[in-house]
Amino acid sequence: MTGPGKERTSLGQQRMRFVYERFTRSGVSKDDAKTLKQVLKGLPVSLRTNGLAVVTARLAADRDVYAGEYLLAEWLLKECPLFAGMAPQFRDNKSSGLQRLMAWCMEMSRLEYEAVQQESMRLAEQAKLIAEALWPEKK
Repeated sequence: MTGPGKERTSLGQQRMRFVYERFTRSGVSKDDAKTLKQVLKGLPVSLRTNGLAVVTARLAADRDVYAGEYLLAEWLLKECPLFAGMAPQFRDNKSSGLQRLMAWCMEMSRLEYEAVQQESMRLAEQAKLIAEALWPEKK
């Protein structure tokens, strides 16, 4: 919110709102939530170890991954204000968001890649926390 004496929301708040809205609007079943949380649990480590391009390729190749994983591509390609308009435009509307993100990873400079990878790790960490809060394990 903006107004007299109020600052704009931070990038962290925008990121959290994005993830929260995607998770709460998606109507996630118990099984899907469990799968999503498993994937999100390993995503930050995988991003640090393998890099965004490799993780994106693995996610794009895995047909069984819950659709919530595509939030990474949606955030980086469309919603993140840091990278607005930076991703290349594709004439092919049949490519998935992850395929487009993978192609962008191959085209960007080293500094851009590092910035996008850092943002993807922040998104993954926040998504993991939000998923745990929305779908806690029953003890």
